[in-house]
Amino acid sequence: MRLSATMALACVLAVFAGNAIDEWLHTSPLFLLGFLTYAIASSLYMMIKSLGNEL
Repeated sequence: MRLSATMALACVLAVFAGNAIDEWLHTSPLFLLGFLTYAIASSLYMMIKSLGNEL
């Protein structure tokens, strides 16, 4: 439960931050996609690291 909530929160924050920066700099999906990619990749890394500790 904790990992899924962390992943969802990271993605939501990345979307809001990316959208705000894109509106400010007039670069349509650039920062949104960059931040979302980073959030998903880091969340997957944390999940794999956590599952590796449980084995």
